Amino acid sequence: MGEASPIADRPSLPHPSTPETETTIIGVALEEHYRTKGKVSIIIPEGLNRPVGEHHSKLSREASIIIRNFAPMQVERWEQVSDADKELLLKKLLVKINLSIEESHVKDCVMHMMSKRFSDFRSKAYVHYKKHGGGMLARQKPYKKLIERPADWIWLCNFFDSEAFKKKSESNCRNRSMLKVIHRMGTKSLVAHLYDQEKMMEIREKIIEDGGIVDETIICAEVLGETSSYIRGLGYGPKPIKKTKIVKSNASSVRETELETSLKVIQEKYEDQSKIIKSQQKTINWLKMMAEKMGMQPPNDDGPDFSNEENDD
Repeated sequence: MGEASPIADRPSLPHPSTPETETTIIGVALEEHYRTKGKVSIIIPEGLNRPVGEHHSKLSREASIIIRNFAPMQVERWEQVSDADKELLLKKLLVKINLSIEESHVKDCVMHMMSKRFSDFRSKAYVHYKKHGGGMLARQKPYKKLIERPADWIWLCNFFDSEAFKKKSESNCRNRSMLKVIHRMGTKSLVAHLYDQEKMMEIREKIIEDGGIVDETIICAEVLGETSSYIRGLGYGPKPIKKTKIVKSNASSVRETELETSLKVIQEKYEDQSKIIKSQQKTINWLKMMAEKMGMQPPNDDGPDFSNEENDD
């Protein structure tokens, strides 16, 4: 059905075919981390062969963005994408993510994930195709993420019309309908859930060994992380402090510190003045005592008394 255009020949914009609002929503966490802290480090333990830990979901989301914007679409399946194109996709993925890609199990995991994201994207394109009636009607209303790639959309429409694809699609639908257990853990894999559970148990046991008090809220926040509205793993339980409250609290703390400093300066000045006044009062009392011994009338508050000087005259 034609050859896919090489990745290198396409625009090298970050997300050329993605509306600004959607890109902002999907990649906001990784983008913010990359902007403020640099690359995100993601762990893929050997044996588990799945990303785990705090940032595990960022790998899948970034892979989705890379696939939909740069992957060749004019192929029937992921296996037909050339090795050179796969390496270029991998290189783009590693711009914001740190992975031990030299380890074979890590690279295999990443490639498997990208193949899944490739299939997911094609599946969503097919849902759009059917929603708009297929055939010429669908061709006139391209999938929103392929608006800037009309040749790819037309190729996919031709592929969706082929007998080979229709046969494969019917077979997949039958297989899907026979599933007895449906995954209901969201985007997080079972492996990632088990990894987090084991980590929480290790922290809990360490606290008990150290004679501390176990707080499940703190453990969940440490392992699963938290957002501005809830702590992961606790549902409608305790809520984290909102950033706005933290900012206000910090501002109040700064103001309180300033007031405390000002009060301390005033108190020090008051104590110094009190010492001076006490010293002056002692001097005044001594002068009064000396004046009385010499038979002199101490001056009153209205001013100096010159009565003795007048008597001398």
